[in-house]
Amino acid sequence: MKMHVPVIRDMQSRLRDIASNAQVKRFVSNLGTVFLFRFAAAVLNAVGLVAAARYFGVVAVGDINIIQNAGFFLIIPMLIGVNVAIVKYLPAGNAEEQGRLIGSVFVWNAALLMACSLLYLFPGMRLAEWLNLSPAVWLWSVLFAISVNISMVFDAILRAEEKFFLLGKARLIGTVLFFVIVLLACLLSGSFYLFIAALMVNHLTFAVLAYRGMSVRRFRFSWQSSRKIYSYGSINMVSLGLSMVLFTSDIFIVNYFYSGYEVGIYSVYMVNVRMFFNLLFHEIFAVVFLPTVAQMDKLMLYRRLMKLTPLILPAAMLANAVLCVTLLFLFGSEYPLNWTFVALVSIGTGFHFLYWVMNSIFTVEGKKGALICLQVLGIPMPFLLGATVYLTKLYGIAGAMAASLLTQLVLIGMFIVVIRLQYGKDRLREEHNHQPSLTEWQKEDRSL
Repeated sequence: MKMHVPVIRDMQSRLRDIASNAQVKRFVSNLGTVFLFRFAAAVLNAVGLVAAARYFGVVAVGDINIIQNAGFFLIIPMLIGVNVAIVKYLPAGNAEEQGRLIGSVFVWNAALLMACSLLYLFPGMRLAEWLNLSPAVWLWSVLFAISVNISMVFDAILRAEEKFFLLGKARLIGTVLFFVIVLLACLLSGSFYLFIAALMVNHLTFAVLAYRGMSVRRFRFSWQSSRKIYSYGSINMVSLGLSMVLFTSDIFIVNYFYSGYEVGIYSVYMVNVRMFFNLLFHEIFAVVFLPTVAQMDKLMLYRRLMKLTPLILPAAMLANAVLCVTLLFLFGSEYPLNWTFVALVSIGTGFHFLYWVMNSIFTVEGKKGALICLQVLGIPMPFLLGATVYLTKLYGIAGAMAASLLTQLVLIGMFIVVIRLQYGKDRLREEHNHQPSLTEWQKEDRSL
């Protein structure tokens, strides 16, 4: 028993050091602000989704999720990773530099939005046919992508300016409008496409409110700023593109081999749980996490994450299991409960959370971090896509879920290997043995 006393005291000392760190305090404070707003918005989103699932049925739920997944993939050439570049570079610039950066983003993003939209609406129809998507589903996917693109640009600006109260409030107002439109669509026997229209209103309302509240008001175009943000953003675009292929292709593969009913059931288990996870992670946790860690030592953060994994991973799995079962219960008897599906989804999404925390840490590291994320995704991608197609064709929905779990495990393993190769085992060992004192934390605060 005595042998454990020094260990306990050491852990208490570490917790006190972390709690006294100004960056940690600021992160927790901002996280609380965002969480309150986004939790309220998440409740409205959940109720709206439950109403749509009960009223429109299983097949419509599948189409809704296909439109959203296609839309999130289509925004990649529109954004070219500029949202990540804004979070990285905007806080470091003075007022004039910020005006040039945002002005350049507005010009290029508007041009890319128009060019991509025309490309998607005409030659892109052939891609829709190849994916077994109807023209209506493809059209709504393009319209949805346009609204999400605009929203993500202004979301990044508010993150970079650390206007988390405005960000949360604007998201909540947009979600309230979404909720009202969905309820009216159900009450007035409208089409399920009104659900997508409501999402678009949500994103565009947020963009308008964000523009009105952002600090940068004078914009100028600059070639130098353009090269700076898009050279960095293009690397992240490739990484994001690979992520979207790996994490959204599953529903299209299920749609290719099976009926609309199977697509709907798969959506309820895998896609909707993943959607709510993305909402909680990307719009609550990452909103505060990325600006906070942008200037911190990424290897130190990675090491701490590895130490916390035995606590984080089971908690994430349990939370996803509760979410999955709750959604199925709320959706009604038309959506059967399958405990094998629940287990596969919960374990897979738990590892998915761990992967995204790793990815977020190194995304804002600069070009080196972007290349790390690119290697992690690019090297195993052909194998993972092949495994998804094979397992889905052979075992149906369960095979697609097992392939998703395999993907998360392989990506986490790749992260560990690539980071060790990039930073070297000696430095990792040195970082592991060195425990920062309170004085060192204070020095780090001053340097940040």
